[in-house]
Amino acid sequence: MDNQDQQKERKPLLYIQTANHVMEEIRKRKLQSHDLVLSEGEIAKLYGVSRMTAKLALQILEKKGIV
Repeated sequence: MDNQDQQKERKPLLYIQTANHVMEEIRKRKLQSHDLVLSEGEIAKLYGVSRMTAKLALQILEKKGIV
């Protein structure tokens, strides 16, 4: 397996995966701009990740203007 094949098989980093999960949850719940989203601690517990991973996920969503 060459390097190009390995790159195709890699999953996104955990904080990116977590951000995607949170974004999907926001869509499913059809949250409005004034509604609260999950906290870092709640995200960490729900998705089985560290608080730092949850924080990075929220930062991604913040940069995208989602939260």
